[in-house]
Amino acid sequence: TRLALTLMTRLTLTLMTRLALTLMTRLALTLMTRLTLTLMTRLALTLMTRLTLTLMARLVLALLARLVLAYLLAENPIYAILHLWLLNFL
Repeated sequence: TRLALTLMTRLTLTLMTRLALTLMTRLALTLMTRLTLTLMTRLALTLMTRLTLTLMARLVLALLARLVLAYLLAENPIYAILHLWLLNFL
């Protein structure tokens, strides 16, 4: 009886420990994966948004600068368009 109880207790504890460790590991991996993916997605979106806004602002400022320069260089609107076309190659 003692031997059977000891074996049963050890077997039960071993199985319960393995089951608990397996479940804890799976839960931890799932949570870590979800958390990491969420943080990475937020970080990527933030960086992409900032980069896009920065590039768009630079592009708009460059176009405005070229337009103002072309307007200042030319008295005639047709010449302004020609200057703007030429500035695109600079």
